Amino acid sequence: MWHTETDIFALAIFVIMLLKTVRTAGRADRQHKALVVVLIVSIVSCVVDYVSSTAMNLNDNWLCYQISLTLYYVLMPYVTASWMLYMVFLISAEDDKSLRKRIILIMLPVVCYSAAALTNPLTGAFFTLTKDMEYSRGPLFWPLAVGFYSAYSLAGLVILFINRRLVTPKSNMLFLSTFFVSSIVIPVIQSLIPGCLIAEPAYAVLYILCDATVEEEKRNRLMGTIQEQNAALTQAASAANAANAAKSEFLSRMSHDMRTPLNGIIGMTYLTREMELPEKARENLGKIDTSSKFLLSLINDVLDMSKAESGRIELHPEPYPFGDFCSYLDAVIRPLCAEKRQVFVFDAAPIEGYTPLVDITRLNRIYFNLLSNAVKFTPEGGTITLKIREEALQAEHIRFTITVSDSGIGMSEEFQEHLFEPFMQENRDDSSNMRGTGLGLAIVSRTVEAMNGTIRAESKKGRGTSFIVSIVSPCVKRSGPEEAAAVRAAAPDFSGLAGRHVLLCEDHPLNQEIARAMLTGKGILVQLAEDGQKGVESFATSPAGYFDCVLMDIRMPVMDGYEAAKAIRALDRPDAGTVPIVAMTADAFADDVQKCLDAGMNGHISKPVEPDAMFVTLSSVILPSGGEKAR
Repeated sequence: MWHTETDIFALAIFVIMLLKTVRTAGRADRQHKALVVVLIVSIVSCVVDYVSSTAMNLNDNWLCYQISLTLYYVLMPYVTASWMLYMVFLISAEDDKSLRKRIILIMLPVVCYSAAALTNPLTGAFFTLTKDMEYSRGPLFWPLAVGFYSAYSLAGLVILFINRRLVTPKSNMLFLSTFFVSSIVIPVIQSLIPGCLIAEPAYAVLYILCDATVEEEKRNRLMGTIQEQNAALTQAASAANAANAAKSEFLSRMSHDMRTPLNGIIGMTYLTREMELPEKARENLGKIDTSSKFLLSLINDVLDMSKAESGRIELHPEPYPFGDFCSYLDAVIRPLCAEKRQVFVFDAAPIEGYTPLVDITRLNRIYFNLLSNAVKFTPEGGTITLKIREEALQAEHIRFTITVSDSGIGMSEEFQEHLFEPFMQENRDDSSNMRGTGLGLAIVSRTVEAMNGTIRAESKKGRGTSFIVSIVSPCVKRSGPEEAAAVRAAAPDFSGLAGRHVLLCEDHPLNQEIARAMLTGKGILVQLAEDGQKGVESFATSPAGYFDCVLMDIRMPVMDGYEAAKAIRALDRPDAGTVPIVAMTADAFADDVQKCLDAGMNGHISKPVEPDAMFVTLSSVILPSGGEKAR
């Protein structure tokens, strides 16, 4: 009796494993392809063995049994040969030129064996079968059917051991060695017990166990790879953070070191222009002033763009009264238009009783970039218009729409598609040497995005340009008197600063000279301290309420500006907590401003110092009618 149930069991396992392998063979490497071949050969072997065993059990189909059993002997070594091929693929490189030779050496003995088995119906070399279904083994059964099979498997085991270092993953060593050892032993056992068909089910069970081992190792290797990648990502992130911190420190120092000499150039130019000079000298100084301020704008653009591209635009909302904004326009924008004899039209309709909460520095930068662009690309005598409309929203929010228009040279439609990309400039025919870096609008766009706003442009060649910005911001109810919405064309009045006492903490001799001259020019009484520690000592030894304001440089020897400000605030005297302290420094990044506020200062003036902007800030923190104190 031949036990065909073992063939059914093995066939089911091999079919399941084939489906699993095919489903995961999307990676389609040669190892997967070899496994598919192994399983197909195993399935064919199971089918042939089942057919021949069934025919023998039925005892009435001599021809079917003769053909099926002959095919079984013909195909028997191909199962082992397929595993040999799988092993060869494991130990051979993709471009191994000897791979074909190895395949031929593996298949040649098998083909010869199959040819001998195929002649069995004529020679009876492997088995004979009478018409009465009497089965007996032929003279070559043991040396070929068993001996060849075992020797062939032993050769595979030897080859595997010799090339063990090349087999990956290592669990394949267990996989293949177990199979080859079984292929040596199982044919002997099955030959001794003819009715016990253990080869196919044994191979099927071994395949499942070894496949599970290989998959477990793959999972372990995958987890190891993931852990290595996570460690590498963590290390890369740490390196990126360190590089970003180093970059920020470098940019901060570079900004400081470039702004400091520019402060000397712009400051001395301002002081010299206040003197009685020939007209030609005034013209030359005007050109120096224009060029130095243009250089400052380029520095600002490059540094701001670096911040924007690294995603480090930080917003620090605070109340921005309409009067303070008007003072900013008077101090910064109107002089730009006046230099080119352009008409500046300011049309604003703020909502009465409410003050928006915005990042004042960032918002002013948007205004400055858009308006300075309009001035730059509008001929002398042209018109620059700033129109602001506010709309009250629910939950105490305001939407304000900013429109900056000019009567300048305009832009082509093609260029407008790339308008907000960094370093983009239209190839115009004008010969202006004030073309800039092409970063201003890119900075504006990124800043508006950081404020969750939108910006768009409308322009035609030769017909001017309009930029429309829409921003929604929270607001607070105004408790003070109503602010006038009228446009203030007259220059601001700083006469109230005369006679005020200011402690100037500044270590740079040229900056001392410039700041002292500017302040004394408005009648302000200045006391100088050459470093932060001397500044603290000067304040501590002065009568209470003597100083109306402290102007504090940041990078000073002995004690820097942050430490000095904290030390003044910590003094045990009534005016220590209330005296206005304003940073006046070349550290001009937004986070530099925030560090000053965190140190207890009331405001920030960036170098190079714009005189009117400085006096506006001093008025706001010193004079009772100067508006809200800067925070």
